[in-house]
Amino acid sequence: MSEEPSHDFEAYLNDFQGDLASGNYSMWWTTPEDPKFSDSPLRKIIHESFEALDGIEPFVAMLILEKLKKEQIDSLIELPEELGTEYIYKAGLPPLILSLNREKSIRLHFNEHLFSAQQRYEIYFSFCDYLKLIKRATNRENKKTPIQRLQRVFQKIPAQDKGLNWWKTVDQLSTRYGAERIGSISIDS
Repeated sequence: MSEEPSHDFEAYLNDFQGDLASGNYSMWWTTPEDPKFSDSPLRKIIHESFEALDGIEPFVAMLILEKLKKEQIDSLIELPEELGTEYIYKAGLPPLILSLNREKSIRLHFNEHLFSAQQRYEIYFSFCDYLKLIKRATNRENKKTPIQRLQRVFQKIPAQDKGLNWWKTVDQLSTRYGAERIGSISIDS
């Protein structure tokens, strides 16, 4: 799998208004080129994404929804108890699902019939880089950067490590017992 995808995750933050193709939308699933989760290069990238998200989920949700809705949001977004979804896309590719949930954090789900193992790796890699950039920016001392406009409020929010804990449990069980797919959402026509 490539180590340096050539695209930026924000290119995927376009609000898809149509109907999604029916099928399973998963974070990972077995493919001939990526048959075992424990050996998958995507496993490490998903783990790094959850680590980068840990503690900044409301801030990331705010930034993503600002981009999708094309309007400034001046408050942090509390992740919903129930699963929330946004359909996002990049021109030339099928849409994918961005899910938001207090227990499972912010995740990406790909149609198992429309995305290759390489595409899901590249998109998740890009998402992970996006999250790491946000994490670094929220830790900087320079209060003038736009990404830090709510840092003072953000620091008052208690750590929300449920997503990282959920992921560690899924990762451990899937690695130990095997899995055909991880983080699946079923869409019916």
